[in-house]
Amino acid sequence: MEVTIVNEEATTPIEIDTVSFLEADTLPCQNVNVEVETSVLATVISSSIPITQPTQASSNMLLYSEDLSNSAWSKTKSSITGNKVVVDNTYGFHGVLQTIDKGSSSGEFTLSFYVKNSEFSIISIAIVSDSNPSVYVIFILTPLPKTFSSPIINGGFSTSSYGFSDEEDGFMRVNLKANLTTVTSVIARVDVKDNSGNNQYTGDGISGFFLDKLQFQEGDLTPYLQTTDTALEVSDSDGTVIEDNTDTLLS
Repeated sequence: MEVTIVNEEATTPIEIDTVSFLEADTLPCQNVNVEVETSVLATVISSSIPITQPTQASSNMLLYSEDLSNSAWSKTKSSITGNKVVVDNTYGFHGVLQTIDKGSSSGEFTLSFYVKNSEFSIISIAIVSDSNPSVYVIFILTPLPKTFSSPIINGGFSTSSYGFSDEEDGFMRVNLKANLTTVTSVIARVDVKDNSGNNQYTGDGISGFFLDKLQFQEGDLTPYLQTTDTALEVSDSDGTVIEDNTDTLLS
């Protein structure tokens, strides 16, 4: 360790050759500044560092994909507790939705999310438009086996595929891929039916289901991409974020 003693009354530093001393030792001088030069190995973590994840291309047009309490999500006769959608005690549809500006391109788009049953176990998955085209399918989580209903289509939308995969902690990743027209705005919607399969019913104010990690993207299903206040896309080379979002993480 190199130690330099600087005499406060002198105009030039007084250099001392390399010395060793214990923490309890004192230097044989007073009223001086001690400058210590040494090597430091450190790890720096900064949110300003671009986030990269080695993964295949992915995108997500939904905002706040893990925060259903945010105002970007409309709650239909329901409230949010953590990642649980809780129905209220009034009559009607119960669920969440978000309006998406998908652009004027037509073709295949995929809606996906992680879901786990609680008191309720039948959900409705829908992609709809204000101009009436729509596609939706019913997914029954329990009792086993997990099953889908036949899709219902309207106004030019059609279904390409739908399915699910079992994930950790009892969650399933459910997806619906549909052919959409050139309408620029669509609504991604997830509703919960009661256990009798009714679309509209009077809730009890405490029952619901778990919903998390929602994603809407053009094309096929890809690895989940988290968003906050910005729609996001990553390249297909090294997973570098194309659109800026410092809160982005890949799963």
